[in-house]
Amino acid sequence: MKKHVTATTKALCVQLFYKHMGVLGPVCEELKIDRTTVRKWRQDDPEFDAQMEAAREQRLDFAESALFKKIAEGDTSAIKFYLRTHGRCRGYIEQTPFDDKFKEGDDNLKKLCVAFFAEFEKK
Repeated sequence: MKKHVTATTKALCVQLFYKHMGVLGPVCEELKIDRTTVRKWRQDDPEFDAQMEAAREQRLDFAESALFKKIAEGDTSAIKFYLRTHGRCRGYIEQTPFDDKFKEGDDNLKKLCVAFFAEFEKK
């Protein structure tokens, strides 16, 4: 009997996860279950885990669609965000400008700063 209840609850959990756009808190509240229960189900049941992951992917698709809608409307902030995050290969990289007014004895500091920001840009 318990397996049937768990299977029904899991199915409802997936349904609610879609409804709440992949936010687990409201799902757990509605089902009156703990987050650890859902985590355990995901670990123990690959099919359930795949269904929950599909709901998360839907949320990402929704956000991307909203972003592209804003880009199509000419929203400069959305355009800049997209180019900063996806246009790096075309040179859309924000760099911190260096002040070339280092004093003569500050060559080591300048080298350190250049190395730091070069490493930072890789990430």
